[in-house]
Amino acid sequence: MASNKRVYIIAKVTGLSQLEVSMKYQNAKVLVQSFGYEPISPVDYIPVNTDWHSAMRICIPLLLNCDAYIVVDALHTTPGGLIEDTIAGWVGLPRIYLSKL
Repeated sequence: MASNKRVYIIAKVTGLSQLEVSMKYQNAKVLVQSFGYEPISPVDYIPVNTDWHSAMRICIPLLLNCDAYIVVDALHTTPGGLIEDTIAGWVGLPRIYLSKL
């Protein structure tokens, strides 16, 4: 995968504090950048206190406009993450694995 590829970040948000979410996505963004990709973090686009349904309506178009995606949490089982992962698979979006995650 060449540089300048947009990589969507899927990570657990449900049940975490705003600080935990911010730190998790920031760490993932730094890692994605270190491999030469452009990270697309949904938390950069979703206003704080946005309800889940509205957040998913923001996330899915972001995902579909990327070249690949990563899943930060190895055992990711939240509804939003499962939906994103499933949609990405349905449309043939490559999942990449970054060994430092």
